[in-house]
Amino acid sequence: METLIINIIENEFPKVKEICESYKGNAGALLLVLQKIQDTYGYIPKASIHYIAKTLMITPSHLLGTMTFYDRFTLTPKRKYTIKICRGTACELNGAPALLEKLGELFAINQEGEIINNSLFSLEQSACLGECDKSPVVIINEHLYAKVTPEMLEEAIGEILSKEKQIDTQKRKVA
Repeated sequence: METLIINIIENEFPKVKEICESYKGNAGALLLVLQKIQDTYGYIPKASIHYIAKTLMITPSHLLGTMTFYDRFTLTPKRKYTIKICRGTACELNGAPALLEKLGELFAINQEGEIINNSLFSLEQSACLGECDKSPVVIINEHLYAKVTPEMLEEAIGEILSKEKQIDTQKRKVA
C-alpha cells in the first residue's frame, strides 16, 4: 500500500486504522467497519477507501458499491443542516423534481449531488422516507416538511439562513 495513504490514515484518520486492524482480512465485516467509521467521523473519509478495501481484502469498487447501496453512508462530512429529499414514487409524482430544481437555484450542486457553495447545508436524496401520504417530503435535520412546494422549501432555507446570520452577528458582538 502506498506510504502516502498510510501516512494520511495515521495522521488524519487514526481511528480508521484502529477499526480496520480489528477486522483485517475479514471481508464479511465490511458493513460493521463502515458503520464504526461513519459513527466516529460522521462520514467515510475518501482518503480511507483504498486503505479499508486493502485491509478487508476487497476491491475499492465493492466497498463503494456497498456504500452507495445504503443511504446511511456518505463520503462527505455532515454539515450543520442536512436536507433530505425523498425520491420515492409518491414524492416523485407529487413534486420532488421541482424541489431539487429549486435547490439547484439556491445552491451550486455538483454531479455527485453535493452542495458546494454553502458550508451550512448537506444534501441527501433518499429512495423513500416512509411518509408517502405527505408527499413530497423534505427533512431538514429532524424537522419533517410535508406537501412541500418549491416556495415552502425556499422559505424554510431562508429562515435557517436568517437564524444563522443572527447567531453570527451575536458572536461578533461578543468577540
